[in-house]
Amino acid sequence: MSSSPIAGNDSLVAVRDLAVRFATPAGPVLAVDGVSFDIMRGETLALVGESGSGKSTAALALMGMAGLSGKAAIEGRIALRLKKGNECDVNRLSARDLRQVRGNEIAMIFQEPMSSLNPVYTVASQIVEAITEHTKTTSAAAHARALELLHMMGIPNPAKCMISYPHQLSGGMRQRVMIAVALSCEPSLLVADEPTTALDVTIQAQIIALLKRVQTRTGMAILFITHNLGLAAEIADRAMVMYAGRMVEQGAVAEVFRNPRMPYTQVLLRSLPRLGRPREPGQKLEAIPGNVPSALKRPSGCAFHPRCTFMVQGQCDEHAPVIESCGPGHAVACLRWREIAAGRAA
Repeated sequence: MSSSPIAGNDSLVAVRDLAVRFATPAGPVLAVDGVSFDIMRGETLALVGESGSGKSTAALALMGMAGLSGKAAIEGRIALRLKKGNECDVNRLSARDLRQVRGNEIAMIFQEPMSSLNPVYTVASQIVEAITEHTKTTSAAAHARALELLHMMGIPNPAKCMISYPHQLSGGMRQRVMIAVALSCEPSLLVADEPTTALDVTIQAQIIALLKRVQTRTGMAILFITHNLGLAAEIADRAMVMYAGRMVEQGAVAEVFRNPRMPYTQVLLRSLPRLGRPREPGQKLEAIPGNVPSALKRPSGCAFHPRCTFMVQGQCDEHAPVIESCGPGHAVACLRWREIAAGRAA
């Protein structure tokens, strides 16, 4: 029997017990703590949570980039099904093999395109470089492919954009260029790390629509990282909620948002303003009390217990919950989820 976590199923990526620990002058920081999840072919998985929850670090680990500083210790398995049909463990690839995986098999869109695009090279140069680095393509064919990608991104006058420098483009245009670079080698998985945070809502909607169109056309999977639950609900098939480096809830996005079982997920949703639901006079949006715990010293037991209104001393502050099923395709890490769901929790 194969020990592969993706053997015999349609998983593109299977992450098992991923842990990322950084060495800092103040002490070791456990940024990601034992996270496991799958990403299926053609689906969108939203990774949601507050800043500091470990979302971006988990994504960088998928790209084999979490340890680039040399100060990170990465444990666990990241099984990736390659285009050729064979499987690799990203966490155990050599630097040379990782260069073949990045861009070709997995690509990433970063939060701020201005810091990701090279300011001294034209748009054409940067897209062409990405293509020729991973494929046996002539320069002329790569230029034609770059022009095609910019047209697919909905950029007006793509020929002019080709000879432009990043500073000559708007924020939305730069983000489209970043997506074009990421898609240039037709990756199986696109990691989008808060790709719309720096954009206004109109451009956000255009970028989301663009990603959906590209996914429908190519069949790629998307890992969409965001703290915006509204965006997650709009684009994702499944949602995974992270808190203090751990996964606390996972399931179909409609199920997680309609029937959240983890108190953290519940209060996140209650803190959102809702159109069409006018508040009563004096009613305020709910805020999560306290602060995200320091990564240098996680609380004992459930990491959310210092902020949780359902916390029971001697239970939640002493025993760490494990992920367990709470419904079809729905999992949660909470010691009291059954009582909370039944309305018996005080």
